[in-house]
Amino acid sequence: MAATATPAFAGQVFIPVAGHQAPGSQIAYRTEVWVTNPGQAEAQAVARFVEQGADGTAPGAGEAVFTVPAGATVLLAKFAPNGEAGMLAVSAAAALEVRARLRALPATDASAASEVAGALAAGAASDAGDAIEVIAGADAIDALAPDPSRSWPGAAIQAVSAAGALAAGEVAHLQGLRRQPGGEVTDLGLLDLSEQAALCQVSAFASDGSPVAAPATVSLPPLGTRQLADAFGALGVQRLAGGRFEVSCDQPFYAHAVMFAAGGAVVEAVAPSQSLADLPAAGAAVAAAPTAAPDAAGTAGPGLDPAAAPAAAAVPERSVSASGVVTLAVPGTFLHATAANSFISYDLAAQPGFAYHRATVDFDLSISEFNHVLLFTGVTSFRRPNKNRKNRVLYYAMQLVNRNQKTILDLGVENRFVRTPGPWKAGHTYHLTFTYDLRGRQVKLDVFENGRHLYQIAGQPLHPDLSANGNPLTVDFGQTGIGDGAYGPPLGWTYANLNVQLQP
Repeated sequence: MAATATPAFAGQVFIPVAGHQAPGSQIAYRTEVWVTNPGQAEAQAVARFVEQGADGTAPGAGEAVFTVPAGATVLLAKFAPNGEAGMLAVSAAAALEVRARLRALPATDASAASEVAGALAAGAASDAGDAIEVIAGADAIDALAPDPSRSWPGAAIQAVSAAGALAAGEVAHLQGLRRQPGGEVTDLGLLDLSEQAALCQVSAFASDGSPVAAPATVSLPPLGTRQLADAFGALGVQRLAGGRFEVSCDQPFYAHAVMFAAGGAVVEAVAPSQSLADLPAAGAAVAAAPTAAPDAAGTAGPGLDPAAAPAAAAVPERSVSASGVVTLAVPGTFLHATAANSFISYDLAAQPGFAYHRATVDFDLSISEFNHVLLFTGVTSFRRPNKNRKNRVLYYAMQLVNRNQKTILDLGVENRFVRTPGPWKAGHTYHLTFTYDLRGRQVKLDVFENGRHLYQIAGQPLHPDLSANGNPLTVDFGQTGIGDGAYGPPLGWTYANLNVQLQP
């Protein structure tokens, strides 16, 4: 493995590795990368360190293959030689969780920790010698834990996936930065997340918006990094509060900054700011849709929260034909999921106790981007809520796996799912058609884009009583909050043009 570039796995994240060098400082840096396997089978992964300035697509050392047991957590250690800056790429076919943190500690402690890590890692599963050490077990964690009396507060480092990279031409804003003579300094880090060399434009501004220097061009090697130490000081700025960098590259990229105190202790890691450009204005006029009472919420598909009281963006139109066909139509956008409003539910005009054999749910879904932290996004569900939990019915629910865009179709009974790779891509709009058919004995999802059929996933309907049964039938979209620490709402996603039909 060390003789080739890291293979392309279904999931891959990149962790910036800071290598700050404070003149005369006795502080050393350790980037800790924790990898957890929440699955029920062991998973193999590859970690590869690319020193700053190096071509990340070229063969090189600093790579290890390691195994994470089911339900376990391991620590990747000693992957940056001599405290060098760069980037660590972690790849795996399984849905592993990755967390990183930059710590500052006395250089003597860092050296001792490295020796302890070497001893503990003697039996670790690695195909690359001691290029990267993989530490597991409580003893290792205790041995590597810094002494609070001899270390400084660290800073969380954002792990970024290729899907979470900033697009070519996009602008990253890094703000709230500082520089003080003999005090705080800011290092700027740039990552090229493509397999082509990149040119980046870097502009620096004071808090009043005035430029502090002419824009600079920085070149990055393929899958490579540059760390610009004391970036404001290099531009001749001695004192600055509330400074800002704007970064744009001609390839997919990522930018971050780390602020260090006098002597080198880590003060803060800064990620690109969140833009409000795509969020609706607060207080926009919307028409509230009738919803089930909060205490009549449906069953819990993972992370879904039908008990919220959201508002619709369009007035729903309900009707019941002479033959008993129930329809619901909501033209236009009915949900643009934001942190303040990420869930909506519609009560169908189903007649209590009336038996239906088929339900179809059609709507358009625009995906802005996938969550880079949580495992799953809750998309939609069809259910019969009830105040009594044991009488609640989930006909189906759908989640997407954020790291590999797989579809999960929940069939409404514990541990009964269908999972297949989906067509989902950020920046695309799809038309979804769900069908719950008792006579055909099938629950399925068909996905279209621009009128072309892309994808189908199907399973067996496990609830044969498709009726209101004294309680409403509801269709739900999005979710509120985070469920089980892994299921999140579809923030930034847009739902439109809903059509639902119940056939007797």
